[in-house]
Amino acid sequence: MNSERILTVTYFALGVAMGILSIYLGAGTSVGIGAVAYAASFFISKRFIRGKKFSWYILNTLLTYVLVWLVTWIFLFNL
Repeated sequence: MNSERILTVTYFALGVAMGILSIYLGAGTSVGIGAVAYAASFFISKRFIRGKKFSWYILNTLLTYVLVWLVTWIFLFNL
């Protein structure tokens, strides 16, 4: 798999996991844990996947992570 697919799958899974956790945690707690989880995974993925600019990482990973997190949370909230 190329680096774009690896990052997309990684942040999709992380976004789904945080969306599920957001149902059980409070709003402030889930945002805090979500920011820590994103930062930790960002530095880990940046270490393994090289050759991309910082702005490319932010745009591709943050958008995927936040959108999947919100869609998962909204879907589970409305069940």
